[in-house]
Order: sequence, then C-alpha cells, then structure tokens
Amino acid sequence: MAFKLTSTNGQIQYGVDEYIIDSPDDLEKLPSRSAMGSVALCLSDGAVYVKDSQGEWKEVWRLIDLVTYALAKKYIKASLAGAGALKGEKGDPGKSAYEIAVKNGYSGSE
Repeated sequence: MAFKLTSTNGQIQYGVDEYIIDSPDDLEKLPSRSAMGSVALCLSDGAVYVKDSQGEWKEVWRLIDLVTYALAKKYIKASLAGAGALKGEKGDPGKSAYEIAVKNGYSGSE
C-alpha cells in the first residue's frame, strides 16, 4: 500500500495538484508530474478523480448536489490560496523604500 502526505499543519505539500477539467477525456492531458493524491474535478459529469500510487486517475465520487459542489469549490479555492496560487488584485502604487526612508530621517543617497 502506498501513501503520500498531502498537508502538514495546514501547509500543502508540493506535487499534489488540483485541477478542474471539462470532461473525463481531459484526464489524459493533465501533467504526468502530478503526484499521488492530486485531484481533478470534472465539470461535465461532476466526477471527482484522484491520482493513485500507480499514476492512474481513479474516480472516487460524484458531486450529488449544489451543496457538495459548493463545498468542493470552497476547498479547492482555499487550497489554491494557501499554496499562493491565487493572487489578489494589484493595488495602487506606493512610495519606494527610499522615499519612506527619507521621510523617516534618512539623509543618504539612493
């Protein structure tokens, strides 16, 4: 029996990927580097696939209702955000480090 640690104290381990695919045919197009435990959510039929220790995608369950879908989507979004894959919108430009230093009494040059 094989196993793979997918998180430690809420920190996601690299190599375990999460995908959203249009149809089961897209499974063969996913990167082969994805480690055991990687997940693919299929939009066309609601199936959830997990990559096993042999590198094969196995269907583990199907989304049965909107609540389950919402929970899965929330989990995926939280996982991606925790791994730094989701970035917020770019904010307004701020002062440079040099400008802040001068404001705080620095008198040297850049």
